[in-house]
Amino acid sequence: MHAVKQRVLSALAQAYECSRAGRTGQAVRFCRIPFPDLTRSAGCADGEALELGRAALAELADTGIVRLRYPRRDRATILAVELDPSREEDLFAIIDRESPSDRREQLAAVFSRAETWDAPARWESNWKMMCRRFAQAAQTGRALAPFSRVEANYTVELLRVSFELLHWRRESLIRFASCQLFGNSKQLEQCRSSLETILSILTEGEIHDLAQVGILENPRSCTISGPMVIQFRDGSADLQALTGPITLSLADLRKSVRVETRVTRFCTIENPTTFHELSKLRSETLFACSDGYAKPALREFIARLDPMIEMYHFGDSDPAGFDILRHLRAETGRKIDSIHMKFRASGTAEPLSPGDVILAQRLLTSPELREDEKAAVRQMLDTGDKGDFEQERLGIPRLEQWPFYE
Repeated sequence: MHAVKQRVLSALAQAYECSRAGRTGQAVRFCRIPFPDLTRSAGCADGEALELGRAALAELADTGIVRLRYPRRDRATILAVELDPSREEDLFAIIDRESPSDRREQLAAVFSRAETWDAPARWESNWKMMCRRFAQAAQTGRALAPFSRVEANYTVELLRVSFELLHWRRESLIRFASCQLFGNSKQLEQCRSSLETILSILTEGEIHDLAQVGILENPRSCTISGPMVIQFRDGSADLQALTGPITLSLADLRKSVRVETRVTRFCTIENPTTFHELSKLRSETLFACSDGYAKPALREFIARLDPMIEMYHFGDSDPAGFDILRHLRAETGRKIDSIHMKFRASGTAEPLSPGDVILAQRLLTSPELREDEKAAVRQMLDTGDKGDFEQERLGIPRLEQWPFYE
């Protein structure tokens, strides 16, 4: 096949793949491609190349795969090329490429095979339902996000790893887990958003963060700021003279007996940036950075605090932020009030993703959230966006003392 003919037929196949017929396989009419668009895509819009391209299409029309449309009384000018969807296989066989129908069938088969895998009993029906749903979407050309229709191998990997995450039973740092799941240390971080979306779909929002299955970003430690003395069975560590945050390892916290402090208030901060700003105030408040969901080291620290100390949490006011608050209360069993966590309208707000909607709906039934917090979640669902949710957006603390921003 000469070069121009190859380019023209390849451009025709590409245009067909982008059409509704190529994407879904459901069109019954001919797929119409304007001739000037086709020749431009093929790089043969003028001169000898144009004539060779016209001849290639006339030859293809003789086979019945396409028909050419001309103006009345002018057979020298081609207006459009119309491809018969029922002859798709013939066109792609000529250029020695896999047809869109074949690719859709193969992709659907990936999900159908996965449906037979042995998911944990708790999620078995959800797993099968999800696989059936995406198999049908693959076959009919509907949206596959967070899976990829274009990169089939990526979809296979996402499906395999999301299945393995349902079985994950150990606490590991993310790069170690990535080696176990992908064979390299960085792939899990690159796929994290897609995998968390899949987990949220599978578990109806119950699991939507890798930390919830035991895969952690940070070392097994927590960062604290404020005056305190940590008592051990065989001694103590007086940290009251320190002016900056300190990091306490989980191993050391597990050896401790209690944490003594002269302050009466303890507050966990979701994001490290806000934690850093508030820690600088020396406000007679004990702070800890949760950096997302409460990890084992933070939970150990809280367990060593006097039960009478007032406890608060300050996080982002999006669905994930409220779920972090819910998780903190559920894991510690402590009475923890939230501060500055309310819906704040914004003209440039980020829309809720499908995963956000699932999570928000689940939060409305959570016994760990107060009614005023659920009201903020309802506002997000009503508006379809997160509002001005980031805690950093409150800016520089305006007060030296509690509650800093009011």
